[in-house]
Amino acid sequence: MEHPGPPRGSVRVTARVLIVDDSAENLRALETVVLGLGHRVVRATSGEEAITVVESHDVDIVLLNSTMPGLDGYQTCARIVGLGWVPVIFVTAESNPQSVARGFAAGAVDYITIPFQPSEVAARVNQQVKLQAYQRDLRETNHKLEIANRELSRALAEVERLAMTDPLTGLLNRRAMTERLHEEERRAARYKSTFSFLMGDLDHFKRINDEHGHECGDQVLVSAVGVLRDGVRGEDVIARWGGEEFLIMLPQTHLDGAIATAEKLRSTMEGAITPCGSDRLGVTITFGVAEFQPEAGIDASIGRADRALYRGKGRGRNQVVADVPGPG
Repeated sequence: MEHPGPPRGSVRVTARVLIVDDSAENLRALETVVLGLGHRVVRATSGEEAITVVESHDVDIVLLNSTMPGLDGYQTCARIVGLGWVPVIFVTAESNPQSVARGFAAGAVDYITIPFQPSEVAARVNQQVKLQAYQRDLRETNHKLEIANRELSRALAEVERLAMTDPLTGLLNRRAMTERLHEEERRAARYKSTFSFLMGDLDHFKRINDEHGHECGDQVLVSAVGVLRDGVRGEDVIARWGGEEFLIMLPQTHLDGAIATAEKLRSTMEGAITPCGSDRLGVTITFGVAEFQPEAGIDASIGRADRALYRGKGRGRNQVVADVPGPG
């Protein structure tokens, strides 16, 4: 049930108060105080009835007598508190320290003795109303912050992804690949393993852009990336190194294995066709292959693959050329 309340952001001043007492006189006296505060009242005359009301109604505060037949106030309080956070204030003639301690042990938040002063009941009820409103506002604020934090985390992850990937192909960009290569360099040093590079460049790609337009060129580029992705292992890493140039890193792979992978990719690329409008476009690729040399470092090893690539370009393209280190 919806409650009328104050404007958004302020403390709610209207509460639904459950008064539990088997004494009609006590019920009337407490009801008079609560209604005078502008709150709404629900009555119960037994612990069992009170629990049923809390289970089925939107109750904000419970005023509870400790001495009732059947389920007594202490048992009722413990059951209500177990259902969820609803503050219970005992209003009872039992004023001895043991009863007060027992009430708080059962989960009560306050304790008022009979005979009571209406002003005391009013002050304690309103204090709980304000506290509930503050807690509700805090929960709402925390919930909004959790949502905002999740959205921020997603946004930051997307920004990081965009900063590390090529927007057209979805491959790692040069910066991200450089970081990944240095990670692999450290891993190879730790485990005494090796890795190799394939530097690939699409042949006569500028001609496709000039003759068929950049939109077709982009489609051919994306199709070529699909060939590369399908032809390598899950642990291999591909980056768009330049316009139509790609660098592939093959972990735990010696030169012979890298040459075989490059040849497989070259052969598959040669047979691939990309539809673009009424055209069916094909493209070939030339690879330079080099194995990482720890004494030379990352940049020099990539440079060797790059030089092998351009030797292949000079020999007619659509081929694999390996850089084989000399003795010593």
